Order: sequence, then structure tokens, then C-alpha cells
Amino acid sequence: MAVDSIQGTAILPQPQNLADGLRLRFCTREDTERVADFQQSIHHPDRQHRLIETWVRDLMSGEHPTTDASDFTIVENADGEIVSSMCLINQTWTFGGAAFPCGMPELVATAPEYRRKGLVRRQFAAIHDLSARRGELMQFIGGIPNFYRQFGYDMALNMGGGRTVRESDIPDQHGAKAAVLRRAQIGDDLAFVHRLTANAVERQSIAVQWQAGALERAMRLGPATGQVARDWLIIETPRRRRIGYVSESAWVRGDECCVLELELVPGVSHLNVMPDVLCSVLANARQKLEEGDHPSKQANAIEFWLGEEHPAYAALDPHKTRRLSPYAWYIRVPDMVAFLKRISGGLERNLLGTVAEGYTGTIAVSDYRSAFRIDLRRGKIAEIASCEPCGGNTRFPDLTLLQLVFGRRRCEELAVDYADCSVGHVESAVLDSLFPPFRGNVTPFM
Repeated sequence: MAVDSIQGTAILPQPQNLADGLRLRFCTREDTERVADFQQSIHHPDRQHRLIETWVRDLMSGEHPTTDASDFTIVENADGEIVSSMCLINQTWTFGGAAFPCGMPELVATAPEYRRKGLVRRQFAAIHDLSARRGELMQFIGGIPNFYRQFGYDMALNMGGGRTVRESDIPDQHGAKAAVLRRAQIGDDLAFVHRLTANAVERQSIAVQWQAGALERAMRLGPATGQVARDWLIIETPRRRRIGYVSESAWVRGDECCVLELELVPGVSHLNVMPDVLCSVLANARQKLEEGDHPSKQANAIEFWLGEEHPAYAALDPHKTRRLSPYAWYIRVPDMVAFLKRISGGLERNLLGTVAEGYTGTIAVSDYRSAFRIDLRRGKIAEIASCEPCGGNTRFPDLTLLQLVFGRRRCEELAVDYADCSVGHVESAVLDSLFPPFRGNVTPFM
């Protein structure tokens, strides 16, 4: 959508008149306070801590790197009151190192008396159309179990998971320290953190790519971005050599501070620094509680929300940690062929070091309604194209193919779980290599 930066208005689709005097439209910046108030009233009606309001204002302000008021929809009743709303947040992710644009529907909210009237469905249609016009090849959302399947999504990508360490299990650190943590500063620290974010892109098959200026703004604003705010801490040696960073939620949830990212420079051992990181992260959380108004009043544990697998876990005593199972992101890919073409370089990279490295052949995949083929020549993708959904022995029912593509399930697992899923031996070996298991974590840019 083209946005007038002076007036804060956008060239928007025409409003849609719905049943019972309701009207659906996209927002302008003039709607900001009304939308912020509505979203807060639905998500956190106690209003004691207005983190949702703050987040909405940030997204609609015109200062956010990827999102503006024109990315919000609202449904109004005949009296002009907002009764439902949601938005779309633009992202850039990577698959096997190949970048692709995607969109995150968020802040889905409907007043209780207007639920089950199809208002969310109508807004998803509008948001999906907006996402397509922006060239986004995938949409993802977290939230209510099963709910978003009705809009073409499947729970296909692991969300979070990790380890929890209680204060009583954090070892006392006496004497010389291997590492200390301090708040990151804009400048050299920003460039340092940005360089290390590439570690996740290398380690994980799927990762977030920070857009230009977004990391600097997030670090500068901190808690001012509301519900999704983060703190960045630099890990240093006692001699002030930077050896890594920690990104954590700016807010303590319950009594746990949540670590979202932890990266070290190559050649530094997690075994050396993790004991000091544990102590410093907990101390930093308690300092935040003392510095100002905060939803929680105590911090007694650390939650490492880094995925099922992360190098830091090997430095934690398994007898003094609790394993956290992952949830899942809902994923929607409206055009699988276009998506796979965009990430073809990442698919080729994924083949390296596998049984399918250097493979020549054609893999045809069907979901019973449509099909595509991947033509490989000596491990390079010659063509990805649609084909007829008949014949062949590789079939995935409904949206289960998404679970393979985004690394949540292997071919054999899907064939066991779904009686109408079938995958040939060679096809299984190639597909499992193209789409490796995902055991990490993706923390979206919001």
C-alpha cells in the first residue's frame, strides 16, 4: 500500500459493508488511539500495564520499519465502535540461508458479543490479499490451538521450547569470572550484535533476518515498544573483549525471565561462560524489577526459549534444568511452487553433506488437489514447476506437506501418522534432505 507520509493516510481498498450494519476497512493513523484502546481492552482488560496499547501505537506510528496504520483492519458497528481488529507485520526470514518475504498476522481481537459472526474470516481474507500484493510468500501466526487451520494454516514449524533453570540450581560464582554482562549500546555494540545474528542463520535451517535499521530502533527504544520489547546484553570478558550477546524479553513473565537469543563468537566455549551468564541474566532481571513499574514483582528463574537444540544447553547441568517442549507456529504458503523457487538456493545448500548430495532425478509431490515437481541435476535444482496431481507415490493429505517443508516432521513420521500419506524410498531420502529437521527457534521481528 502506498502511504502518504505527511498525512498518515494510505491508498486503501474500499471499505466493505457487512451484515447487521457492520463495516470492514483498513486503518489510517487517525485510528491509532481507538485501535490501541480496543486491542488493550480485549487482550488485557485489567489495563494495569498497558503493554498492548504501547505496542499498537508503535506499529501504527509511521516510525516502525515495516508496519504502519494501513496494515491494520477494523470492523465497526453502526455506531462507529470498533468490534474487531487485526494487523499484518512484514518480515524477512531465511531458509537454508536464502531470504524470503513473509507476513505475520497479529493482534487478532473481537469483542465477545460479536464473535462467531465471521468477522475474523473476512479480515483474514483482506490481510491475505494485502500480503499477496506485497509479495510475501508465506504467512505465519502463533496462538489458539486448532483455530487458524480454518484459514488455510497448519501447525508446521516448531515454536520455542528449551530449558528452565531455577535460582536454586544456579551455581554460586566466586572469584574470577569468565564473563560479565552489560547493557548493549548503540554504536559498535549494534554492529557486533548484527554480525552475530548471522550465526543463527548458519546454525538453523530457518531464521529471521533483521531488516535495515530495525535492530538499531529496537535496541534504542527498548521497553517503549510495549508487549514485544527486548533487552540486549553484551557478554564480555573481564578485560572488556566482546564474546557474545543475549537478547531477552524486557518483561519478566510470572517469576521467569526469558532469554530469546544467545550467540557467542566462534572459538568461545559455552562451558566457560554459561555459569556467569546465568547469574548475570537473573541479576539483570531483578534490576529491571527495581527500576520501574513492571507486571511481575520477582524473578526466580531463567527460561531459555532457544528451541529444542542449542549449543548453550550442553553447558547446563541436565539434572538441574527442566526441558520445555515446543509449541508450533501456524504456517500458510498460498503458492508452494513460487515459495520453493524463491528458496531454491537454500534447498541446494541443504543437500550438501546428505545422502542426496549430487542427486539427479525428479521428485513429484502431490497433496491430492495439486502437485509440483522438483527436477534435480547433480544436486542442483534445474526446475520447480506445477504438474498434474495424479500418478507417483509421494502424496501428502491436506496441509501436512507444510510440516515436512518447515522441519516439524520427517516423511516417515508423516506416513505413520497419516494413513493416506505415502512416500517412496528415494523420494523420502531426497525430501528429508531438502527439508531438514528444525529444532531451533525463530523469534519474529515485531
